[in-house]
Amino acid sequence: MLEQYRVSLENVESQAEIATIMAEFGYDSEKVAQGKTLLTETRQAFDSNKTEDDETSASYSDFIVKKNKLVDTYSLHRKKVKVIFRKDSLTADKLGVTGSLPQTYIKWFEVVKKLYAVACNDRTY
Repeated sequence: MLEQYRVSLENVESQAEIATIMAEFGYDSEKVAQGKTLLTETRQAFDSNKTEDDETSASYSDFIVKKNKLVDTYSLHRKKVKVIFRKDSLTADKLGVTGSLPQTYIKWFEVVKKLYAVACNDRTY
C-alpha cells in the first residue's frame, strides 16, 4: 500500500496531466510535498516496526530453544530426585517433585526454580 502511495505521488510530480487533474481536487504541489513527507515518515515507522518484529521473532526462537533445553534437563533431574527420595516424602515435597507438573509456564517455572533453589541452598542434598 505504501508503494502505491509512493508511485501515485511520484506520478503527480512527474506527469503534468495528472498534476493538473489533481490540482483541480485541491492537491497542488504543496499538498503533494506534504504527502511525500507523510509517506516518508510512515515508511520509516513501518520499517522500524518490521525490524522490531524480526528481532522479536529471533528472540522468541532463542527463548524456545533455551526453554526446551531447560525442560529436558529439569525432566531428567526431577526423575533422578524422585527415585533418590522415593522413600523420603518430606524431602521430595521440600524439593517440589511430588504430584503432577503444572501445565502453565509460570507455575511450571516456579516448580523448576524451587527444585534448584532448595537443592543449591541446602547442602544436605
